[in-house]
Amino acid sequence: MSALTVTNKIRILFLEDNVDDAQLCLRKLKINEIDFDVDIVDTRAQFEEHIDRNSYDIVLADFRLPDCNGLDAVRWLRSREMTMPFILVTDSLGDEVAVDCMREGVTDYVLKKKLDRLPMALSRALGEMQLRASRDQAACDLRHSEEQYSSIIKGAPYGIFRSREDGTILLANPALVKMVGFSSVEELLSANITDFYWDPADRRSKVLSLLQESDLFYRVEVLWRRKDGKQINVRLDGRRVPSAGEKHTVFEVFVQDMTEQRLLEREFQQAQKMEAIGRLAGGVAHDFNNLLMIIRGCAELLEHYKNTPEKSANYLRQINDATSIAASVVQQLMAFSRKQVPERSSLDLNVVLKDLGGCCRVCWAKTLKSALRREQIWSAFRRTAASLNRLFSTLLSTRAMPCRMAGT
Repeated sequence: MSALTVTNKIRILFLEDNVDDAQLCLRKLKINEIDFDVDIVDTRAQFEEHIDRNSYDIVLADFRLPDCNGLDAVRWLRSREMTMPFILVTDSLGDEVAVDCMREGVTDYVLKKKLDRLPMALSRALGEMQLRASRDQAACDLRHSEEQYSSIIKGAPYGIFRSREDGTILLANPALVKMVGFSSVEELLSANITDFYWDPADRRSKVLSLLQESDLFYRVEVLWRRKDGKQINVRLDGRRVPSAGEKHTVFEVFVQDMTEQRLLEREFQQAQKMEAIGRLAGGVAHDFNNLLMIIRGCAELLEHYKNTPEKSANYLRQINDATSIAASVVQQLMAFSRKQVPERSSLDLNVVLKDLGGCCRVCWAKTLKSALRREQIWSAFRRTAASLNRLFSTLLSTRAMPCRMAGT
């Protein structure tokens, strides 16, 4: 490295008791166009005072001084955890002493009879210091980045793991440890990911098979087994990790525990079923109430006209029709309980309305005068007779109820 690479002004602290030697060294630096400011001291006390009060880029020092030597100075400097370059400029230095000095933290040494080396040594020392500072900063930034990513993984609410194709777990976060009921990450790493599957075949059929077609898979739900044997529902999202010197295929997977969500969904579905059953029970009760009103009305009229055979026969037929409809409703309930589809057939809507009209006139003759008109009605209608009777009975009873309450 050339001395010309030192482009910025540097601050030098020079520990030297011989002013002529100090000026000779500084002249060598100026000849090589090194821009600098310098403080020259000749005692240890002055040296320590200047170090405490000022900031320097490099220290030059003679090895032999009246009250100390260069080795004492560098030891004191390094004890203060100061890493600035330290160059000895001395008349002579034995090999053993030179080794001791370098071991204690001296960056380089230059003999006074070879001062032409001083600019190069100074430039190289400053360059190494800058390189070391850049390397230390990069290492610090890397550690900080790793700590941030590690914090994200460790604090994630979802389980995260990395494994090989054979199931060997390479990495796992605390959320996954808690999810599967292990006590530590180390204990989890000793297990095989295939052991977590309720059905070990699911890993190959539902996960690895997808990775044969793509490097990614999403929203794969499987059943896992915790360490205590309990079953949990989990959703897996993952990818194949690009190989970076790894001999085996590696997968990175995110795991979400869906057990509580699926339980809530089942409870909600059960609540919906119970609500549907309640509505069905209310509808059936309403249907039977309508039929009972017909039967009761016909029975009262049958008692009143018991000496009139023609009318009695008509009322008996209407009672029989009402009981047939009730039996059809019961059959539908039985079909529903067995999850069977009710049988549908083609019906003449005119006939259905005619039969229903007779019942209506018996029950609501005083309140409904002209409720039904059968002209221009479809002659064929695909539906069950019971459902049609139930529909029209509900409509007519709803229309008649306000009239009765009003006394009309």
